[in-house]
Amino acid sequence: MRRRELCKSIVTLSTSLVVCKTNSKEQSDSGGIKISSPQNVLFFGSSHNASEMFLRAIRYLNTHGGGDLYVPSGEYSFDDTVYITINTRITIITASNSLFIKKTDSDLFSIEATITGSMRILGHGEFIYNGPKTNKAACVRFKNQTKGRGIASSSFEINGRMRIRKGRYEWKYGLYLENTRDTIIQGIQIDGLSSELHRSKQIGIYSVSNDSPSVSWTICNVQLNDLYIGFYFECNHVPGIEGLKIINCDIVGVATGISYVNNTKYFPPQIEIIGCHINGYDDLISINKSLSIHIVSCLLYRSGSKGGFIRFTGVQDVTINSVSFAIIDVKTDVPGIVLDGRLSTSAFVRVDNCHYWAYHKKSPFISLLGDIKTISLGLSTKDSYGKWIDTVNLSSPKSNVSIDTETIALTKHDYGDLIGCDLECKEGVLNLSDVVIGPTFISSDVPIKKLVSGKINKRYILIMKDKANFSDDINILNIEEFPKGKSIIEIVCVGDDYYCI
Repeated sequence: MRRRELCKSIVTLSTSLVVCKTNSKEQSDSGGIKISSPQNVLFFGSSHNASEMFLRAIRYLNTHGGGDLYVPSGEYSFDDTVYITINTRITIITASNSLFIKKTDSDLFSIEATITGSMRILGHGEFIYNGPKTNKAACVRFKNQTKGRGIASSSFEINGRMRIRKGRYEWKYGLYLENTRDTIIQGIQIDGLSSELHRSKQIGIYSVSNDSPSVSWTICNVQLNDLYIGFYFECNHVPGIEGLKIINCDIVGVATGISYVNNTKYFPPQIEIIGCHINGYDDLISINKSLSIHIVSCLLYRSGSKGGFIRFTGVQDVTINSVSFAIIDVKTDVPGIVLDGRLSTSAFVRVDNCHYWAYHKKSPFISLLGDIKTISLGLSTKDSYGKWIDTVNLSSPKSNVSIDTETIALTKHDYGDLIGCDLECKEGVLNLSDVVIGPTFISSDVPIKKLVSGKINKRYILIMKDKANFSDDINILNIEEFPKGKSIIEIVCVGDDYYCI
């Protein structure tokens, strides 16, 4: 009897040990789904051959339904690229003082994801390029394989106080992202070369949409130092890169902070740049062919003699609010905003609550080029000797420019652009489309028979030069009240007709 009870006890104890051992690695929930604990990368090889070790680890997770890969503190040496295609959700968690050192001219990670694949990199690791000079190596290259407009969950996230930095030479790309969706980039720092003699050629974050839409981006609290371009976005697909939000980022020592290039006929919507500090030596923000753009509460410093602080080409529905522009070099004399409508019309631009620290330079605050439809300026200040808005190269009517004279202090430098102008009447028709505000000086060899292109409810002060005069049948409804021989008349537009005031 005692022997039988002893045997039962041994069997029960053995079973309990097996169950405990099994549960230490994976547990089953009530639905029968197995939940695996994070895998330690060191279980898959040696840190001296980290390329092979990480490849084995990621391959294991990918074939077991995805999961987390933990990277302990230590130095990891990579001689080859970790290249793999994934179809599950994989997360790499880097510990503080985990150092990823790339020793050859190639990518560190090159990962492609199918329609169900996604990659996250979290933690506090450092990614160091210690190879030869390169024109191709990316720290992380991630591509979504989805073609066309198909629904995909493929996404990329890098989140934490990680650092991607140079060794003797620098990466070509910090992050290279192709066709990604639902992208989150938060908290990371990327450093390039900082020598004055050899400026950086690195692009911090490079993104391109070639085969499918790249939508819903969140980028915040990112630090980019001493790079050629901080953020570069390129659209080669319809739809393209859109829903882009860049918040609270520091971009310092760059040629260009944010560059957005659209090579399609489609206008991707929504670019939000909020609370960013950019310090560079070329166009700090350059955006081509997009709409619904908002730049708010930013501080822009620059040196150099090319471009402007902000350059827009063929953009529509734009807000620039509470932005400070500051020149930091005695030789620098560039516009604050360049609005280019020569290749594609730019329209519906609103500039408000800005200041231009130009230190008595002569460049205008805003330079208009080509076809511009509706731009308004209000409640801003500057300390330059230049014009508020330069319209010399504007091909559309100046009446498309609206300025709040209650909050903008115009000076003599603005004559001909925003206040006052000289108009020549041709064949008896006086075109008011180039009149903004202030007195307009009229010259004509024949009586003026008709006024055209006035803006409804707008007042015009017309000063008649030389022998200029009105005919009796001009479209001023109460012209009979205008004394003969008087050289100054103030009128208001009421549609196709006008009234003397």
